Amino acid sequence: MSEEFKVGTTVRSKAGGPLMTVRAVSNTMSTWIECQYWSEVNGQFVSTSFRLEELVDVDQKEQTVRELVEKLENLKAKNATSAQVDLAGMLKKYFASKEVE
Repeated sequence: MSEEFKVGTTVRSKAGGPLMTVRAVSNTMSTWIECQYWSEVNGQFVSTSFRLEELVDVDQKEQTVRELVEKLENLKAKNATSAQVDLAGMLKKYFASKEVE
């Protein structure tokens, strides 16, 4: 599945690392994504480029998890198992803490 990243999208390397913002997309022989992040070590913004396949769209990933939480909450109303209810609760707490940051 091919993902398309737009300028301003929040991404992360599939290998881990800081959250980054897409600054530019270059479509030559393969797609390269220029990203920028704040480096606490250097005290400045750092720009770097990744191949399309090396990045994950954090915004889309979080939206998918939010949809999962909603589905699990709907299961709760339909006599869901306690494990499903617990998972929904943990995910809600996780997102509540992220919105404070």
